[in-house]
Amino acid sequence: MFALVKKNKAQMQDIAKMINRDKSTLTALVDKLEVLGLVARTKDSEDQRIIHLELTPKADSVRPVLLGISRSLLGNLYRGFTENEKKELVRLLMKLYQNQNPESVTVDLLQ
Repeated sequence: MFALVKKNKAQMQDIAKMINRDKSTLTALVDKLEVLGLVARTKDSEDQRIIHLELTPKADSVRPVLLGISRSLLGNLYRGFTENEKKELVRLLMKLYQNQNPESVTVDLLQ
């Protein structure tokens, strides 16, 4: 769900890559979120194999809480780092990650 908090709508396959999970694992997670009324699935109008996920109004109501948790966690992780150190750390970690997962979708870890 957090992967959708920033984007609001995304293709299921892109989210699977973003969170480094296979589509079957993501399907199980999405099923649970859908039952809770937090996520809606829609098929692409041009290609029925493509599934889009988007947050529901119910999920929008918890968005500020999720973003606050994220900011708090990142604040703790980056405590004592300068802005340049944070950027360099993220750059190097992303480089390592991309070397290991060349087909993955990149995520901004500073946000």
